[in-house]
Amino acid sequence: MRVIPLPDSKTVLFRFRAHVRRDRQDELLHEIAGWANVKAAHHVSPSAKRDDIFRMCFIELSKGADASDACRKLADIPEVEEANLPVARHLI
Repeated sequence: MRVIPLPDSKTVLFRFRAHVRRDRQDELLHEIAGWANVKAAHHVSPSAKRDDIFRMCFIELSKGADASDACRKLADIPEVEEANLPVARHLI
């Protein structure tokens, strides 16, 4: 099953470091989901067999939340390799 954030929500994409065990990733996602202004924290592809795909995640933020602040907070977690805002894409 693949979890896709709602189109009208703010999201921050992030990836865990390669050495972080799957159970630890799940613990951290649960912790992150409890942060203020975070509506949800998920793996992009929770059933992925490949570790490089499994460790890709996102958080869904509440309306009015500061996505840049969430990126910085994620980047402060030692197990997180990178965190960034998705590129805005518009249909022509």
